[in-house]
Amino acid sequence: MLERFRRAMNYWMFAVSRPGVILGMAQRDLHRVRMGFYIVLVFSILYSLTAWTLWRGGRIPLLEAWVPYIQPGDYYLYQALWTLPWMLVAWLASAGTIYLFTCLAGKEAMYEDALVISALSIAIPYLMFWFIPETFLLPAMGPGSALKWSELLELERKYAFPGIWQLALVAFGMRRVNNTNRVVCLLAGLFVVGAFLGLYLPFMR
Repeated sequence: MLERFRRAMNYWMFAVSRPGVILGMAQRDLHRVRMGFYIVLVFSILYSLTAWTLWRGGRIPLLEAWVPYIQPGDYYLYQALWTLPWMLVAWLASAGTIYLFTCLAGKEAMYEDALVISALSIAIPYLMFWFIPETFLLPAMGPGSALKWSELLELERKYAFPGIWQLALVAFGMRRVNNTNRVVCLLAGLFVVGAFLGLYLPFMR
């Protein structure tokens, strides 16, 4: 188990710069579903700790929360609790979208491969654009919701930049693993990003 966990972390870190190599290795890995699960699990735990840190620092979400009966000052505490189940649902939904589009393209699809592509497409861009700044920059700004950059840049950081990277990883992964048509890959990427952020907006800030 420990060896598989270490391998999953290696997949995650090396896929940042060499996604094609890692996807090729994962495709031959009999435990690739577990690899994807470990990646999503660790990222979820890290992001839960980020939310807890923001709550402890008195941070308030910039955007109005949609979940009723939760005070803005307590929102990140609740987010720390539901990040893990939310992330697992988003991972499975994104993988289902990848699998569906691979089937529609007439390729021999395997849900196990889709789970790996989905895990990497979540854990890489959102580690860079969510976890790192929200763990190391936002707490240093003190309590409240004030930012040292514009609200537009904040929206780009949270949605546009990681969303484009996620789309590219999904499209690249489908092309690398199943040689799927490029147009189908891009459409799948768009739907994955839409599904992921659609699940994000009601609960996460």
